[in-house]
Amino acid sequence: MNRRTAAVRLSRAGTALAGLLAIGCSGESEELPPKHDERCEMPRDLASLPAPSLLYSRSSPAIDYFSPRAADLDADGELEIVATGGSETPPHGEVVALDGPSGDVLWQVDAEEQLYSSAVFVDVTGDGVKDVFVGGRNETFFGVDGASGERLWSFVDPRPLPE
Repeated sequence: MNRRTAAVRLSRAGTALAGLLAIGCSGESEELPPKHDERCEMPRDLASLPAPSLLYSRSSPAIDYFSPRAADLDADGELEIVATGGSETPPHGEVVALDGPSGDVLWQVDAEEQLYSSAVFVDVTGDGVKDVFVGGRNETFFGVDGASGERLWSFVDPRPLPE
């Protein structure tokens, strides 16, 4: 995968690995479960996990993608992938929400500066869907409605940028 391609590698291995890292599958035990714990219904051996596989990718000739994050933005019970990206020269950025299972673009919001922060999710619109907040170069910071992709607001500092 080249640096201008955002790829999502998902498999059941991620779920199994989360079980391996947990203190106990139920989260209530202070003891590690045995090598195979019936409560977990998964092996505790990394070698037995399936290898991750490429599901889809999104590439752009002018964008370097950063910090993919996951949240359910369309209330279908599946996680969507939200990635920020951009380029410093010429200055340009975008935040894009991809349907988790298919990789289809749900929405995309362009920015005048490179975006490089991880998306932060908070439901500020009160619709039950988490909204997306991202930042980048030259004091760029804005919020996006997670359900529709409409820009909610932008921070604009009227002071001139330092040299």
